[in-house]
Amino acid sequence: MTTKTAPHAHLTRRNHRLRELSRRRKVAYRRLCSACADLTSTCRNLQNRVDRQDAVIDYQKRLLVRDDDHEVFRRFFHLFVERSGPLFGVAMLCDEDAELKLIGRFGVPIPDGVNFCQSIAEAMVPDMLERPEVMVLDAFENIQKFPTSLHRFLVGVSVLVTPLMVAEGALIGVVVLYRKGEQPFTDDDVALAKMIGPPTAAAAQQT
Repeated sequence: MTTKTAPHAHLTRRNHRLRELSRRRKVAYRRLCSACADLTSTCRNLQNRVDRQDAVIDYQKRLLVRDDDHEVFRRFFHLFVERSGPLFGVAMLCDEDAELKLIGRFGVPIPDGVNFCQSIAEAMVPDMLERPEVMVLDAFENIQKFPTSLHRFLVGVSVLVTPLMVAEGALIGVVVLYRKGEQPFTDDDVALAKMIGPPTAAAAQQT
């Protein structure tokens, strides 16, 4: 005698299969979305690297046509302004006695006073001499590095320091950029500084 499957058992199996198919579709959809997000992020990062490389190549071409050290550092400063907006900066080069001396200050809309600029830059020199590499810091969180007279002005100030090295261990200068108003420097800024530091040092040494 043949036993027929009860209708409700058939529906139960059917509903189970539908739920399983739905679950699999959701899993596949999540994986697809994740893969698309990863691909988009990778493409964006690659495009940023290409754009940065193009900017560096153009910068190096501009360095071939310069009149003096001031022109070199104007180009350095303008490159950062073009890519990341208003900021301030100080350029220092070693003199005949191997002492770092301020040779230029920059700022958008206008540079800060000489004493203020120089005090910020000189506060960075000890760390730079000990470890000559691109560094970023929050000035207020590292307030002990700066003269007491500057402390009330350092809230929201972010600093980017770029050593000018013509060879390993051969520091000829430093560029200190700083931004106000809780606008920290980005990873792109740091990557750019690392790329243009050496050609800037070579150009400054040759002028």
